Amino acid sequence: MNRTKMKDTLRSRIFRSAATALAAIGMLLAGASTAAAACGPTGQKPLGVVRNLPFFAQPNSQSQQAKDHNNPIVGLWHVNYTDSTGAPFLESFDMWHSDGTEWETANFVPAMGNNCLGVWKQTRPRTVQLNHIGWNFNADGSSAGYFTITATNTVSRKGDTYTGVFDYKLYDVNGNLVGEVTGTIAATRITV
Repeated sequence: MNRTKMKDTLRSRIFRSAATALAAIGMLLAGASTAAAACGPTGQKPLGVVRNLPFFAQPNSQSQQAKDHNNPIVGLWHVNYTDSTGAPFLESFDMWHSDGTEWETANFVPAMGNNCLGVWKQTRPRTVQLNHIGWNFNADGSSAGYFTITATNTVSRKGDTYTGVFDYKLYDVNGNLVGEVTGTIAATRITV
């Protein structure tokens, strides 16, 4: 498989990954009889880049929300992932909770699944380590394996941005590593 096709396949699979807790809640609330895997389906393309929302934190502005000085990543963020070649990999909104959990919604069609869950811990002042894990599915709904995303992110001193690195790994149903994408992360805090 050539490098471009592998990257496209890996991107497709990340966006097909399941967040089973959210899918179950969504099914219960909506009374749905079927649900798609979270983080998007095979071949799903991003809806487009969101560049200017009025509630993004502005440089040199004070956040209108109280910041948790012990956990400065807590809050809502606009996030862009870029692979190691410089190509866009994922755009999302990411909510970091003070209890060490995290919820991310990708810029993909919600009906096809665009939510991912993770856990995190602080490793140094303003720096956290994140771990995502989720299921992947084939077009017929059968299991295709799972994925992990690990990331290390550091919040700026002003608390309005963070940057980091990520490692996305794709595994088949037998737990064999079948692909990997690494890259960088850039995020901007969303404020009230």
